[in-house]
Amino acid sequence: MNKKGFTLVEILVAVMIVVILVTMAAPMYEKAIEKSRLAEARVTAKKMFDSKVRLMDSMDMDNYNSAKFGFENLDFAVECKQSTYVNGHMATCSTKDFTFSINPTGAANGICAARRGSGDAAKVNFLYMGELAADEDSVFRCNNGGTAGACEIFGLDSVGTTWCSPDNRADK
Repeated sequence: MNKKGFTLVEILVAVMIVVILVTMAAPMYEKAIEKSRLAEARVTAKKMFDSKVRLMDSMDMDNYNSAKFGFENLDFAVECKQSTYVNGHMATCSTKDFTFSINPTGAANGICAARRGSGDAAKVNFLYMGELAADEDSVFRCNNGGTAGACEIFGLDSVGTTWCSPDNRADK
């Protein structure tokens, strides 16, 4: 007797192998996606910071002043889904994944990016200080934002305090 086909046990074993592979790959995929979002936020924060420094230089300013300018005055444009205004100038700019602050708490000349959304990476704060950083380790910093271990998703250590004040965030 010549039978063709697979037995139920063989099909179940194949399905179980696929399920195991998917459950192992999903967290790795999620981490890779978060890291790519961080890379995008880091590039955006650097461009915003460089533009902010150029504008401050052209205005002969040493420190950011919300009465003088906001995101709308930078020579680097970002499509904001939401924004908040201080003294008539755009102080925060929310994209799909991050809320950027032009005047982060405790670091007046940096650019802060706070992760939007839900999950392990929600509300994680990143601070970009560029050339104003005290040392090489301070150029780009991460803070868990109240979620233990959140910076580790991005391969960073959590340092400092939350730079983006919840009162200034457009996604609160």
